[in-house]
Amino acid sequence: MVLHFPTETEAIRKPTSVIKAIIVEDEIKSMNNLKNLLEKNCPEVEIVGDALNIEEGMELFDDPDVRPDVAFLDINLPDGLVFKMLDALK
Repeated sequence: MVLHFPTETEAIRKPTSVIKAIIVEDEIKSMNNLKNLLEKNCPEVEIVGDALNIEEGMELFDDPDVRPDVAFLDINLPDGLVFKMLDALK
């Protein structure tokens, strides 16, 4: 019997399921850096939406076509702290 353990590269390139994510970040450069980082290192993560403020972020959560599994949230946004958004999602 021969056992095959996947290399790190094989494990990264063969995602078992897609993780739908959104990004709420008011700095475009930071948002793009995060998108690029995720694209290169986490192929199982699909960015399904992005927002520049709490209001836009809430719209993404309310959109039945988006339905994110995970959200990358900036703490300090132009329209307040992201905790305001988290409270509304409870």
